[in-house]
Amino acid sequence: MKTLLFCSLMILSLMFFGCKPKHSPESKSEIGRQTHNKIGTLNNIDAVELSPVFPEGDVDAYIQQHIHYPSIARERKKEGRVIVQFVINRDGSICNVEVIRGGIPELNEEAIRVVKSMPKWKPAFLINTPVRCRYVLAITFKLPPTPVTFRCPAETK
Repeated sequence: MKTLLFCSLMILSLMFFGCKPKHSPESKSEIGRQTHNKIGTLNNIDAVELSPVFPEGDVDAYIQQHIHYPSIARERKKEGRVIVQFVINRDGSICNVEVIRGGIPELNEEAIRVVKSMPKWKPAFLINTPVRCRYVLAITFKLPPTPVTFRCPAETK
Protein backbone atom coordinates (compact mmCIF):
# COMPACT_ATOMS: atom_id res chain seq x y z
CA MET A 1 0.00 0.00 0.00
CA LYS A 2 2.84 2.38 0.87
CA THR A 3 4.56 1.55 -2.40
CA LEU A 4 1.41 2.29 -4.39
CA LEU A 5 0.92 5.61 -2.60
CA PHE A 6 4.59 6.52 -3.09
CA CYS A 7 4.46 5.69 -6.82
CA SER A 8 1.29 7.67 -7.38
CA LEU A 9 2.77 10.70 -5.58
CA MET A 10 5.91 10.45 -7.71
CA ILE A 11 3.88 10.29 -10.91
CA LEU A 12 1.77 13.27 -9.85
CA SER A 13 4.84 15.31 -8.90
CA LEU A 14 6.53 14.50 -12.22
CA MET A 15 3.40 15.53 -14.07
CA PHE A 16 3.08 18.76 -12.09
CA PHE A 17 6.73 19.84 -12.02
CA GLY A 18 7.87 18.21 -15.23
CA CYS A 19 5.61 20.19 -17.57
CA LYS A 20 6.54 23.67 -18.77
CA PRO A 21 4.08 26.36 -17.77
CA LYS A 22 2.02 27.75 -20.64
CA HIS A 23 3.36 31.28 -20.21
CA SER A 24 7.08 30.56 -19.89
CA PRO A 25 9.53 32.67 -21.96
CA GLU A 26 10.23 29.69 -24.24
CA SER A 27 6.51 29.26 -24.81
CA LYS A 28 6.01 32.94 -25.72
CA SER A 29 8.85 32.93 -28.22
CA GLU A 30 7.51 29.74 -29.75
CA ILE A 31 4.08 31.33 -30.11
CA GLY A 32 5.74 34.34 -31.76
CA ARG A 33 7.55 32.08 -34.21
CA GLN A 34 4.35 30.25 -35.08
CA THR A 35 2.53 33.53 -35.69
CA HIS A 36 5.47 34.85 -37.71
CA ASN A 37 5.48 31.77 -39.93
CA LYS A 38 1.77 32.16 -40.70
CA ILE A 39 1.84 35.90 -41.46
CA GLY A 40 1.17 35.37 -45.17
CA THR A 41 -2.50 34.69 -44.51
CA LEU A 42 -5.09 37.31 -43.64
CA ASN A 43 -6.13 35.39 -40.52
CA ASN A 44 -3.01 36.20 -38.49
CA ILE A 45 -2.13 39.79 -39.31
CA ASP A 46 -3.16 41.39 -36.05
CA ALA A 47 -0.27 40.28 -33.82
CA VAL A 48 2.52 42.85 -34.22
CA GLU A 49 5.18 44.33 -31.98
CA LEU A 50 5.44 47.70 -33.76
CA SER A 51 2.37 49.18 -35.41
CA PRO A 52 2.51 50.66 -38.91
CA VAL A 53 3.31 54.37 -39.20
CA PHE A 54 1.89 56.84 -41.71
CA PRO A 55 4.88 58.52 -43.41
CA GLU A 56 3.45 62.04 -43.55
CA GLY A 57 2.71 62.23 -39.82
CA ASP A 58 -0.99 62.69 -39.19
CA VAL A 59 -3.38 60.45 -41.14
CA ASP A 60 -6.36 62.67 -40.32
CA ALA A 61 -4.62 65.75 -41.76
CA TYR A 62 -3.88 63.83 -44.97
CA ILE A 63 -7.52 62.77 -45.25
CA GLN A 64 -8.80 66.31 -44.68
CA GLN A 65 -6.51 67.63 -47.43
CA HIS A 66 -7.37 64.97 -50.01
CA ILE A 67 -11.04 64.24 -49.45
CA HIS A 68 -13.62 65.59 -51.89
CA TYR A 69 -17.13 65.75 -50.53
CA PRO A 70 -19.34 64.03 -53.13
CA SER A 71 -21.61 66.57 -54.81
CA ILE A 72 -24.67 64.30 -54.60
CA ALA A 73 -24.19 63.90 -50.86
CA ARG A 74 -23.62 67.66 -50.51
CA GLU A 75 -26.83 68.49 -52.40
CA ARG A 76 -28.83 66.06 -50.29
CA LYS A 77 -27.09 67.33 -47.11
CA LYS A 78 -25.90 63.86 -46.22
CA GLU A 79 -23.31 63.49 -43.47
CA GLY A 80 -21.91 60.43 -41.82
CA ARG A 81 -19.03 58.39 -40.58
CA VAL A 82 -17.39 55.69 -42.66
CA ILE A 83 -15.17 53.07 -41.04
CA VAL A 84 -12.67 51.61 -43.47
CA GLN A 85 -10.49 48.55 -42.95
CA PHE A 86 -7.41 47.84 -45.04
CA VAL A 87 -4.20 45.83 -44.98
CA ILE A 88 -0.73 47.38 -44.97
CA ASN A 89 1.67 45.01 -46.72
CA ARG A 90 5.30 44.28 -45.84
CA ASP A 91 6.45 46.91 -48.32
CA GLY A 92 4.01 49.53 -46.94
CA SER A 93 1.54 49.36 -49.80
CA ILE A 94 -2.19 49.25 -49.12
CA CYS A 95 -4.55 46.48 -50.25
CA ASN A 96 -7.92 44.89 -49.36
CA VAL A 97 -9.64 48.22 -48.71
CA GLU A 98 -13.23 47.71 -47.58
CA VAL A 99 -15.93 49.61 -45.73
CA ILE A 100 -16.92 47.83 -42.53
CA ARG A 101 -19.44 50.45 -41.47
CA GLY A 102 -21.06 53.18 -43.51
CA GLY A 103 -24.46 53.98 -44.84
CA ILE A 104 -24.29 56.37 -47.76
CA PRO A 105 -22.78 54.80 -50.90
CA GLU A 106 -21.25 58.06 -52.19
CA LEU A 107 -19.43 58.65 -48.90
CA ASN A 108 -18.28 55.02 -48.81
CA GLU A 109 -16.80 55.29 -52.31
CA GLU A 110 -14.98 58.52 -51.47
CA ALA A 111 -13.53 57.01 -48.29
CA ILE A 112 -12.22 54.03 -50.27
CA ARG A 113 -10.76 56.35 -52.93
CA VAL A 114 -8.87 58.44 -50.35
CA VAL A 115 -7.45 55.38 -48.57
CA LYS A 116 -6.29 53.86 -51.86
CA SER A 117 -4.57 57.16 -52.77
CA MET A 118 -2.42 57.18 -49.60
CA PRO A 119 1.35 56.89 -49.97
CA LYS A 120 3.16 53.79 -48.74
CA TRP A 121 3.23 53.39 -44.96
CA LYS A 122 6.12 52.23 -42.81
CA PRO A 123 5.09 48.60 -42.21
CA ALA A 124 4.38 46.85 -38.92
CA PHE A 125 7.09 44.67 -37.39
CA LEU A 126 7.06 41.34 -35.61
CA ILE A 127 10.35 39.84 -34.38
CA ASN A 128 12.33 42.51 -36.29
CA THR A 129 10.67 41.53 -39.57
CA PRO A 130 8.17 43.62 -41.55
CA VAL A 131 4.75 41.94 -41.61
CA ARG A 132 1.29 42.56 -43.03
CA CYS A 133 -1.08 44.32 -40.67
CA ARG A 134 -4.78 45.13 -40.65
CA TYR A 135 -5.64 48.79 -39.95
CA VAL A 136 -9.03 50.36 -39.22
CA LEU A 137 -9.67 54.04 -39.90
CA ALA A 138 -12.74 56.20 -39.24
CA ILE A 139 -13.47 58.99 -41.71
CA THR A 140 -16.10 61.59 -40.77
CA PHE A 141 -17.97 63.50 -43.44
CA LYS A 142 -19.42 66.73 -42.08
CA LEU A 143 -20.78 69.59 -44.12
CA PRO A 144 -19.62 73.08 -43.19
CA PRO A 145 -22.28 75.10 -41.43
CA THR A 146 -24.32 77.31 -43.74
CA PRO A 147 -24.04 80.98 -42.88
CA VAL A 148 -27.15 82.44 -41.33
CA THR A 149 -28.09 85.96 -42.32
CA PHE A 150 -30.19 88.04 -40.00
CA ARG A 151 -32.27 90.87 -41.33
CA CYS A 152 -33.51 93.68 -39.27
CA PRO A 153 -37.30 94.11 -39.51
CA ALA A 154 -36.76 97.80 -40.35
CA GLU A 155 -34.82 96.83 -43.53
CA THR A 156 -37.72 94.88 -45.02
CA LYS A 157 -39.98 97.97 -45.35
